[in-house]
Amino acid sequence: MSSYYSKSVNSVRSHRDSETESWGTVTGSRTSTPTYSHRSNPSYPSANYGPSTPFTAHTPGTPYWSPVPLPQQYNGPTAPPAPYIPTVPLPSVNPLLQYPPKAVFNVTYGCNSIAFRDGASSADVAVYPPVHSLVLGLSCLCPGKRIDVKSSSPNGVTVHDVFAALSRCLLSPISSYELAALSPVVIAQGRATQSARRRTDVHSSMQWVDLLGHHVYFGGLTKTLNGIYELTFMPAPMA
Repeated sequence: MSSYYSKSVNSVRSHRDSETESWGTVTGSRTSTPTYSHRSNPSYPSANYGPSTPFTAHTPGTPYWSPVPLPQQYNGPTAPPAPYIPTVPLPSVNPLLQYPPKAVFNVTYGCNSIAFRDGASSADVAVYPPVHSLVLGLSCLCPGKRIDVKSSSPNGVTVHDVFAALSRCLLSPISSYELAALSPVVIAQGRATQSARRRTDVHSSMQWVDLLGHHVYFGGLTKTLNGIYELTFMPAPMA
Protein backbone atom coordinates (compact mmCIF):
# COMPACT_ATOMS: atom_id res chain seq x y z
CA MET A 1 0.00 0.00 0.00
CA SER A 2 2.68 2.54 1.05
CA SER A 3 4.73 1.70 -2.02
CA TYR A 4 1.74 2.39 -4.28
CA TYR A 5 1.04 5.72 -2.54
CA SER A 6 4.61 6.86 -2.98
CA LYS A 7 4.48 6.13 -6.71
CA SER A 8 1.25 8.08 -7.08
CA VAL A 9 2.64 11.15 -5.29
CA ASN A 10 5.77 11.12 -7.38
CA SER A 11 3.71 10.84 -10.54
CA VAL A 12 1.58 13.87 -9.62
CA ARG A 13 4.65 15.97 -8.77
CA SER A 14 6.32 15.02 -12.04
CA HIS A 15 3.19 15.97 -14.01
CA ARG A 16 2.90 19.33 -12.22
CA ASP A 17 6.54 20.22 -12.85
CA SER A 18 6.10 19.30 -16.46
CA GLU A 19 3.10 21.65 -16.79
CA THR A 20 4.92 24.51 -15.04
CA GLU A 21 7.85 24.29 -17.47
CA SER A 22 5.51 24.07 -20.48
CA TRP A 23 4.18 27.74 -19.95
CA GLY A 24 7.52 29.06 -21.18
CA THR A 25 7.66 26.83 -24.27
CA VAL A 26 5.31 25.55 -26.96
CA THR A 27 4.12 22.07 -25.91
CA GLY A 28 1.44 20.47 -27.98
CA SER A 29 -1.47 22.81 -28.56
CA ARG A 30 -0.64 25.18 -25.69
CA THR A 31 0.39 28.71 -26.57
CA SER A 32 3.29 30.11 -24.68
CA THR A 33 2.74 33.19 -22.56
CA PRO A 34 5.84 35.39 -22.43
CA THR A 35 7.01 36.63 -19.10
CA TYR A 36 7.52 40.41 -18.95
CA SER A 37 10.03 42.14 -16.79
CA HIS A 38 10.39 45.89 -16.43
CA ARG A 39 14.09 45.41 -16.04
CA SER A 40 14.51 43.67 -19.44
CA ASN A 41 11.90 45.69 -21.44
CA PRO A 42 13.51 48.94 -22.71
CA SER A 43 10.14 50.50 -23.49
CA TYR A 44 8.93 50.30 -19.94
CA PRO A 45 9.52 53.53 -18.00
CA SER A 46 12.35 53.26 -15.56
CA ALA A 47 12.56 54.78 -12.13
CA ASN A 48 14.49 57.68 -13.66
CA TYR A 49 11.74 58.38 -16.20
CA GLY A 50 11.97 61.90 -17.59
CA PRO A 51 12.66 63.89 -20.75
CA SER A 52 15.91 62.01 -21.28
CA THR A 53 14.11 58.64 -21.54
CA PRO A 54 11.08 59.17 -23.80
CA PHE A 55 8.22 56.73 -23.49
CA THR A 56 5.66 56.16 -26.21
CA ALA A 57 2.52 54.35 -25.18
CA HIS A 58 1.15 52.02 -27.80
CA THR A 59 -1.96 49.91 -27.48
CA PRO A 60 -1.72 46.55 -29.21
CA GLY A 61 -4.01 46.24 -32.24
CA THR A 62 -4.13 49.99 -32.98
CA PRO A 63 -2.33 51.67 -35.89
CA TYR A 64 0.98 53.29 -35.09
CA TRP A 65 1.43 56.95 -36.05
CA SER A 66 4.98 58.00 -36.54
CA PRO A 67 6.04 61.52 -35.36
CA VAL A 68 5.29 64.27 -37.90
CA PRO A 69 7.96 67.01 -38.12
CA LEU A 70 6.82 70.63 -37.85
CA PRO A 71 6.96 72.67 -41.07
CA GLN A 72 10.15 74.61 -41.54
CA GLN A 73 10.17 78.37 -42.04
CA TYR A 74 9.96 79.32 -45.71
CA ASN A 75 13.13 80.96 -46.88
CA GLY A 76 12.29 81.20 -50.56
CA PRO A 77 13.00 84.14 -52.84
CA THR A 78 11.48 87.49 -51.88
CA ALA A 79 8.37 88.74 -53.67
CA PRO A 80 9.01 90.88 -56.74
CA PRO A 81 8.60 94.64 -56.28
CA ALA A 82 5.26 96.20 -57.16
CA PRO A 83 5.07 97.60 -60.69
CA TYR A 84 5.56 101.32 -61.05
CA ILE A 85 2.34 103.18 -61.84
CA PRO A 86 2.90 106.76 -62.98
CA THR A 87 0.72 109.30 -61.23
CA VAL A 88 -1.23 111.96 -63.04
CA PRO A 89 -0.44 115.43 -61.68
CA LEU A 90 -3.38 117.36 -60.31
CA PRO A 91 -4.28 120.53 -62.23
CA SER A 92 -2.53 123.60 -60.85
CA VAL A 93 -3.72 127.16 -61.43
CA ASN A 94 -1.43 129.84 -62.81
CA PRO A 95 -0.27 132.23 -60.03
CA LEU A 96 -1.93 135.07 -61.94
CA LEU A 97 -5.26 133.37 -61.29
CA GLN A 98 -4.67 131.93 -57.81
CA TYR A 99 -5.72 133.55 -54.55
CA PRO A 100 -4.24 136.05 -53.97
CA PRO A 101 -3.72 136.70 -57.68
CA LYS A 102 -0.58 138.27 -59.05
CA ALA A 103 -2.70 140.31 -61.39
CA VAL A 104 -4.61 143.49 -60.53
CA PHE A 105 -7.86 143.46 -62.47
CA ASN A 106 -10.67 145.93 -61.83
CA VAL A 107 -13.50 144.17 -63.63
CA THR A 108 -15.40 147.40 -64.25
CA TYR A 109 -12.79 148.14 -66.90
CA GLY A 110 -11.59 146.12 -69.85
CA CYS A 111 -8.70 143.67 -69.99
CA ASN A 112 -6.34 146.42 -71.20
CA SER A 113 -6.27 147.82 -67.65
CA ILE A 114 -4.86 144.65 -66.05
CA ALA A 115 -1.50 145.04 -64.28
CA PHE A 116 0.69 141.95 -64.00
CA ARG A 117 3.23 141.44 -61.24
CA ASP A 118 6.61 139.70 -61.22
CA GLY A 119 6.93 139.97 -65.01
CA ALA A 120 4.17 137.38 -65.59
CA SER A 121 2.44 137.22 -68.96
CA SER A 122 -1.23 136.74 -69.80
CA ALA A 123 -0.12 134.52 -72.70
CA ASP A 124 0.80 131.74 -70.25
CA VAL A 125 -1.56 128.80 -69.86
CA ALA A 126 -4.24 129.25 -67.22
CA VAL A 127 -3.91 125.78 -65.70
CA TYR A 128 -1.41 122.95 -65.90
CA PRO A 129 -1.69 120.44 -67.44
CA PRO A 130 -3.10 122.64 -70.20
CA VAL A 131 -6.72 122.29 -71.27
CA HIS A 132 -8.58 123.64 -74.29
CA SER A 133 -11.71 124.62 -72.36
CA LEU A 134 -12.78 125.21 -68.79
CA VAL A 135 -15.81 126.49 -66.92
CA LEU A 136 -15.93 129.41 -64.50
CA GLY A 137 -18.56 129.58 -61.78
CA LEU A 138 -20.26 132.80 -60.65
CA SER A 139 -22.03 131.25 -57.67
CA CYS A 140 -21.11 134.20 -55.45
CA LEU A 141 -23.72 136.20 -57.39
CA CYS A 142 -26.05 133.62 -58.89
CA PRO A 143 -26.04 129.87 -58.14
CA GLY A 144 -25.74 127.94 -61.39
CA LYS A 145 -24.27 130.83 -63.37
CA ARG A 146 -21.49 129.50 -65.61
CA ILE A 147 -18.95 131.08 -67.96
CA ASP A 148 -17.46 128.91 -70.69
CA VAL A 149 -13.85 129.65 -71.62
CA LYS A 150 -12.44 128.44 -74.93
CA SER A 151 -8.82 128.28 -75.95
CA SER A 152 -7.54 130.88 -78.40
CA SER A 153 -4.14 129.15 -78.57
CA PRO A 154 -3.11 125.66 -79.67
CA ASN A 155 -1.24 125.42 -76.36
CA GLY A 156 -4.45 125.59 -74.32
CA VAL A 157 -6.53 128.11 -72.41
CA THR A 158 -4.43 131.12 -71.46
CA VAL A 159 -4.72 133.67 -68.66
CA HIS A 160 -5.92 136.21 -71.23
CA ASP A 161 -8.69 133.81 -72.33
CA VAL A 162 -9.97 133.63 -68.75
CA PHE A 163 -9.93 137.41 -68.21
CA ALA A 164 -11.52 138.11 -71.58
CA ALA A 165 -14.39 135.67 -70.96
CA LEU A 166 -14.93 137.08 -67.47
CA SER A 167 -15.00 140.67 -68.73
CA ARG A 168 -17.51 139.86 -71.49
CA CYS A 169 -19.86 138.22 -68.99
CA LEU A 170 -19.69 140.89 -66.27
CA LEU A 171 -20.18 143.78 -68.69
CA SER A 172 -23.18 142.11 -70.33
CA PRO A 173 -26.81 142.84 -69.28
CA ILE A 174 -28.71 140.45 -67.05
CA SER A 175 -31.65 138.74 -68.75
CA SER A 176 -35.08 138.78 -67.18
CA TYR A 177 -35.09 135.07 -66.30
CA GLU A 178 -31.60 135.36 -64.74
CA LEU A 179 -32.76 138.39 -62.73
CA ALA A 180 -35.69 136.34 -61.39
CA ALA A 181 -33.27 133.77 -60.00
CA LEU A 182 -31.35 136.33 -57.92
CA SER A 183 -31.97 137.02 -54.25
CA PRO A 184 -33.62 140.33 -53.28
CA VAL A 185 -30.47 141.43 -51.45
CA VAL A 186 -28.32 140.96 -54.56
CA ILE A 187 -30.87 142.75 -56.74
CA ALA A 188 -31.01 145.71 -54.35
CA GLN A 189 -27.22 145.94 -54.42
CA GLY A 190 -27.25 145.81 -58.21
CA ARG A 191 -29.84 148.57 -58.55
CA ALA A 192 -27.90 150.86 -56.24
CA THR A 193 -24.73 150.35 -58.27
CA GLN A 194 -26.64 150.77 -61.53
CA SER A 195 -28.03 154.14 -60.40
CA ALA A 196 -24.53 155.39 -59.61
CA ARG A 197 -23.21 154.15 -62.92
CA ARG A 198 -25.90 155.87 -64.96
CA ARG A 199 -24.28 159.22 -64.30
CA THR A 200 -21.41 158.29 -66.58
CA ASP A 201 -22.76 155.29 -68.51
CA VAL A 202 -25.51 155.33 -71.10
CA HIS A 203 -26.50 151.71 -70.43
CA SER A 204 -29.93 151.55 -68.85
CA SER A 205 -30.13 147.82 -68.13
CA MET A 206 -28.51 146.18 -65.12
CA GLN A 207 -25.21 144.41 -65.76
CA TRP A 208 -23.63 141.54 -63.89
CA VAL A 209 -20.86 143.83 -62.68
CA ASP A 210 -23.48 145.92 -60.87
CA LEU A 211 -24.20 143.01 -58.55
CA LEU A 212 -20.64 143.06 -57.19
CA GLY A 213 -21.10 146.33 -55.34
CA HIS A 214 -17.69 147.40 -54.04
CA HIS A 215 -16.07 143.98 -54.65
CA VAL A 216 -14.86 144.86 -58.14
CA TYR A 217 -11.34 143.36 -58.06
CA PHE A 218 -10.64 139.87 -59.32
CA GLY A 219 -9.81 137.65 -56.34
CA GLY A 220 -8.75 134.38 -57.93
CA LEU A 221 -10.07 130.96 -58.94
CA THR A 222 -10.86 127.98 -56.74
CA LYS A 223 -11.42 124.58 -58.34
CA THR A 224 -14.36 122.61 -56.94
CA LEU A 225 -14.95 118.86 -56.87
CA ASN A 226 -17.13 119.01 -59.99
CA GLY A 227 -14.30 120.56 -62.00
CA ILE A 228 -15.66 124.12 -62.08
CA TYR A 229 -13.38 127.06 -61.24
CA GLU A 230 -15.33 129.34 -58.91
CA LEU A 231 -14.67 133.10 -59.08
CA THR A 232 -14.03 135.30 -56.08
CA PHE A 233 -13.86 139.11 -55.88
CA MET A 234 -12.30 141.58 -53.45
CA PRO A 235 -12.99 145.22 -52.53
CA ALA A 236 -9.33 146.13 -53.06
CA PRO A 237 -6.29 144.54 -54.73
CA MET A 238 -3.93 142.44 -52.60
CA ALA A 239 -0.62 144.17 -51.83
